[in-house]
Amino acid sequence: LMKNKFNTIIVGGGITGVMAAKILTENKISNIILDKGFGLGGRIATRKIVLEEGEVAVFDYGAQYITVRDNRIFDLFEKLKKKNIVKNWDPNSSSGNEKFIGYSGLRDIINYFSKNLTFKNRQNVKNISYDNIWEVKNDEGDSYFAENLVLTPPVPQILELFEDSYIELEKNNLDQLLEIKYNPTIAVLAVIDKPCNLDDPGYKMLDKEPFYWLADNKHKGISSQTNSITVHCTKIYSKVNFENDENEISEELIPEIEELLNCNVIFHQIHKWRYSQTATTFGKHYLRLNSPGPMFLGGDAFSVNGRIESAAISGIEIGNSLVDFFKR
Repeated sequence: LMKNKFNTIIVGGGITGVMAAKILTENKISNIILDKGFGLGGRIATRKIVLEEGEVAVFDYGAQYITVRDNRIFDLFEKLKKKNIVKNWDPNSSSGNEKFIGYSGLRDIINYFSKNLTFKNRQNVKNISYDNIWEVKNDEGDSYFAENLVLTPPVPQILELFEDSYIELEKNNLDQLLEIKYNPTIAVLAVIDKPCNLDDPGYKMLDKEPFYWLADNKHKGISSQTNSITVHCTKIYSKVNFENDENEISEELIPEIEELLNCNVIFHQIHKWRYSQTATTFGKHYLRLNSPGPMFLGGDAFSVNGRIESAAISGIEIGNSLVDFFKR
């Protein structure tokens, strides 16, 4: 018997991969998620840091909330609301504009959806090949086998994987995929020495370079012990400075934060999101290819707007499509 064999291998454990896996698992179709991170979720990312004095600082440092406009996702989130997994960050927002967040961080949502899933973290997929069955290899030489392959990383990483694996796409597919572009975001995770004092509900759009977004994680309800803030830089600043050394970036940004909030930063980290937001999208929820073998490409770029919700729908539609195919 072949070891590591599944019906479907899903590369990438962001919300797209997780939702696809959830649907396959509910339908008893064997699958595994291979994800290169330390935990699932992709840009749905919450970090807990223990400071020297022993207090814990918690940050949502990728996506800040999830807005829900599609009925399928709305029903799902209503269920999560009843189970006290999510709440609406801004109770004054109108229906369809709710900003859903987790009680202890946005990753609560991923933890809930991935409860019964099979996945492996720190899997750097280096090569894929098809010979009546997919073989997916990681950088340590381990192989996984499956009839179907789902690829959900950012499109430039998918195209790089195809190139490294000598897989050629039809020209019209390749041209469409090459047109998908992303903007980077530089995020600052900081602890400050006094309350942030933002108006309810605790976030602010900043329209002045270099900052675009400020969130008070204590006010948000996820970091009770410390004045933890998340700051996102504008796409212009992020693009220009993305390859710069993190210390250089800190030297520039920390005084700006201190001036903006009239505080001292007592701890900080910089996190770079290379594929933070889709600038151009594919327009359909997935791309299905049959050569060299059956595979689906999905993710936040496979949508009309690149939002987290669209990435979730991409995963749901891929999952449903595989279930239909399996049940034929």
